[in-house]
Amino acid sequence: MAEGRNQVFSPADVHELATWLFWLRVRSVGVAACKTEVIESRGVSLLNRENLEFVLRADVNQKVGECLTDPAHAQDLVTAAASEAYAYCSGDANLNGMVYADEAMGGRDLFAGRFPYPDLPVAPINIEVVGASIPTMGQLLVRTPLPAAVAVRTPEVPPLFWVRDTTAALGKAYPVLFMKTGVAQLAQDLWCVHGYCNIPVPTLDWGDRFSLVIPNGMFSLERHVFTGDAGIIEARYDWR
Repeated sequence: MAEGRNQVFSPADVHELATWLFWLRVRSVGVAACKTEVIESRGVSLLNRENLEFVLRADVNQKVGECLTDPAHAQDLVTAAASEAYAYCSGDANLNGMVYADEAMGGRDLFAGRFPYPDLPVAPINIEVVGASIPTMGQLLVRTPLPAAVAVRTPEVPPLFWVRDTTAALGKAYPVLFMKTGVAQLAQDLWCVHGYCNIPVPTLDWGDRFSLVIPNGMFSLERHVFTGDAGIIEARYDWR
């Protein structure tokens, strides 16, 4: 790559494209299989025409779109994105993508509305937590096809918490137990929590439907179990 062309797109642009290509592929094969493909192919498995065309149509990033349609830069960009995805997957790191402050408290970001949402199942009639109390905080942010996150007003976020508000994101209140992997500041008084949504479902089929909306979901019919500094915490679900 010529030195002058290095400045056309930024590392953030590369990361955003890698993130979108990864999670679009996840919709077809799942997270585990997608990671395996990326590692074995060094990221090339993500460079299929259908997903690249989706990124263009969705206009997920202006600079990415400009470079993908410019023969002078397209190959450099997709090669860099493949390498970025490979580096993250081989290092067992999460591709989260960009979260925008003006969308964080809205429940669904700009792109999530382009994907169909299933009706939610009836929530468990009772949830029993064993081992320690779990705090409640934050606003769920659905970012389909990217992983869901939680918007909060404090940087002090516990490792595990119930999401206080899911109505804007899912259309009604539903229990989501969020396991934190990282926190990023979006504005002076706004932070985004990345991690995994632990969600009770009445059947495995409901887990499959939910995963198309929340690809970083961990779905269980009976319980979720966590081990940490507070010992073992278990959330048990009663559907009777």
